[in-house]
Amino acid sequence: MNNNNCRNCRQKCVVNESAISCDACQGLLHSSCIGLSDSDIIRTRSKSKAIKVVCNLCNANMAQFKDFKALINSIQTDFLASLNQLRADLENQVATLKESLINKPNNQFEEIVAEVMEREKRKNNLIIFGVPEQSSSLNNSQRADLDLSAVNSVLESIKPDPAVPEFKLQRLGRFLPHNSKTRPIKVTFGDESDVHKFIREAKKLKGNPSFGAISLSFDRTTKQIEAYKQLKQQLDARIATGEKDLKIRYVKGLPKIVSLN
Repeated sequence: MNNNNCRNCRQKCVVNESAISCDACQGLLHSSCIGLSDSDIIRTRSKSKAIKVVCNLCNANMAQFKDFKALINSIQTDFLASLNQLRADLENQVATLKESLINKPNNQFEEIVAEVMEREKRKNNLIIFGVPEQSSSLNNSQRADLDLSAVNSVLESIKPDPAVPEFKLQRLGRFLPHNSKTRPIKVTFGDESDVHKFIREAKKLKGNPSFGAISLSFDRTTKQIEAYKQLKQQLDARIATGEKDLKIRYVKGLPKIVSLN
């Protein structure tokens, strides 16, 4: 648009007593287009800086700007309100959590400590099931020697290293001469890694006709046994629904269901 045209009527005008500049865009305006007399224009130019004159376009833009500013203020107000509410909710949750931790019964904490200590005590133990009990006509020392020989044979058949590491052994439970149930044997190594090595090689026993009925296990606590049973039930349920190639494997010392694919 020509700079000499009126911003309102778009007709040509000249800066004189009958025209005035828009205070926003500096475009020209006829006095008649804004309802001012020549004296009003002169007074506006010379005396009153508080009086602002704007063209229709600038006025519309200013109105839109005010609406936009009001929208921004509304969004900001809502955001701050939501942020304050979120902070209040988080503070309440933290306070509730602190209270629950402070008021947590001591016996629960003691149970956790006891479980950790029990697992630590058992971590070097390997449990062997299925090693036949010897005749009741033998004394304890003789039966222990035979158990030692039998366990050595089992471990030698699956040993992952050139030599079987040193160990101690003990039958679990009291010996009953007429009890047909074979007591498991607890084998204690000097290092936890030996237990994991033999557990990994235990599958070799199934292919050995002399030891096919023998199995190996970690020395689990009661809680670990219950957790393993629940995991086994989950595994069986998933297999029953058609899932294949699933197995329980120990990952960082914890049993998990993993896919073999």
